[in-house]
Amino acid sequence: MAPAATGLSGFNRSPTYAKSGAPYKKTEMVRSSAAAFGPDAIECVTVTADYIYETFGRFPGTVPAIFTLMYLQAHKLDTGFYDTHFAPGAYLRTHTENARNWE
Repeated sequence: MAPAATGLSGFNRSPTYAKSGAPYKKTEMVRSSAAAFGPDAIECVTVTADYIYETFGRFPGTVPAIFTLMYLQAHKLDTGFYDTHFAPGAYLRTHTENARNWE
């Protein structure tokens, strides 16, 4: 499998990636600071993907391609963190209302 086919051939170094939409206040800074994948990482992913495909005839090899589980997650969102690092709208009004319950 060619490195370009793995999707690792440099997407995180393209100006489009750095400027593409994201919820961060400083999206371009966050995105442009991502480390580039080196040749060793690309080779590792390529060899692994080839092995899985050649061994099992499909990818992923031993689990369903679509696997869903139902779950419930409960947490107290740190809205201050999101206010500092993300643009407005990063969390819902219900998160703000719930935070007031804990004051």
